[in-house]
Amino acid sequence: ISTLTSSDKRYFALMEGHIDACDQVNSSDLGQLARDGYQTPGRDPFSLVYLGLNTAHPVLKNISVRRAISHAVDRGALRQYYPQGTSDAQTLISPSFRIKADDAKDYTDRNQDMARSLLATAGYDNQVIECYYPADVSLPWMDTPQKVYSEMVASLIEVGLNIKPVPLPWSEYLSKSREVSSERGITLAGFYGMYRDPYAFFGPVHQVRSLIANAPSDMTTGLTKKSSDVPSSGGANSNVRISATPSPQPSYSPDPLTPEEEASASASPSPSASPSPSPTAVAVAPSPRFTQILEAIRTADSADSVDSQRELYAKVVSQLGQFMPAVPLLNVTSKVAVSREVQGYQTEQNAIELFGKLRKL
Repeated sequence: ISTLTSSDKRYFALMEGHIDACDQVNSSDLGQLARDGYQTPGRDPFSLVYLGLNTAHPVLKNISVRRAISHAVDRGALRQYYPQGTSDAQTLISPSFRIKADDAKDYTDRNQDMARSLLATAGYDNQVIECYYPADVSLPWMDTPQKVYSEMVASLIEVGLNIKPVPLPWSEYLSKSREVSSERGITLAGFYGMYRDPYAFFGPVHQVRSLIANAPSDMTTGLTKKSSDVPSSGGANSNVRISATPSPQPSYSPDPLTPEEEASASASPSPSASPSPSPTAVAVAPSPRFTQILEAIRTADSADSVDSQRELYAKVVSQLGQFMPAVPLLNVTSKVAVSREVQGYQTEQNAIELFGKLRKL
């Protein structure tokens, strides 16, 4: 087995006959491979792409901002960079476990108006939020990180979020995306399912565990305006405020206007034109505490039957959706490409046991 670090290298090595099969095929190469007679068997989705939200960040500790990000993301636009079979993720767990939370869509459905209203509720005022993503690497859950990031961040900017890109080499990305810090805001991340255990799919939660010490104890709702101005959330703690300083806007000197452009700029606006209405603050449903979620996970793990475990984990999934330590994006499938000389190759979800078992003619 050879290690080839990019999808391009794997593609050309297969085409030139240097290898018999390759994993993690770029979705843009699948059409050409099929036309050239290569088999491209696929795996069922067993990977997750998500946005990790640093709850120790001065802006993201506000539940309204975290939920706004989840409602803002255009998951459908991200699927173009993945093989067929990839689907929108509503929870942080693989759908193959058949664990469903009835209220999952309440926190993941795209709703830009709701996102803007939640940002108004939080008192968000253009504060910078850094977003880390891996560069110069091809991963099972994200073959083209730069493209996925660009598509993802466009939907966040549309609702008024000020996102600063921070591309990092893989080794640096691994360390910085996990360190305890209040500077990192969002992490474009993912993981490859390795075990048939629901607990293994709560990777984002484990990251939050190391950050919870620096986060406020009352991370529930986070209204920043007077109670007479904003509907009450009904939460026990609704006083988490965004304290980050608004970022300065970039300054630039535009090219001088021509006389025609000056006349056009000074002309009165059309009577039919009207300014967009300002977002209206909304009531924010309270969130469970992180310690409650950890206790619910422990209870689910100790269940004595599969049916009981599914029922208990459904409650965990619902609580995670309310707390929103991470935004689920996609349940990712992957493709394997094999040469014409390969007689058979049996795929599996987690690609542990069968990867090296090829039968050649």
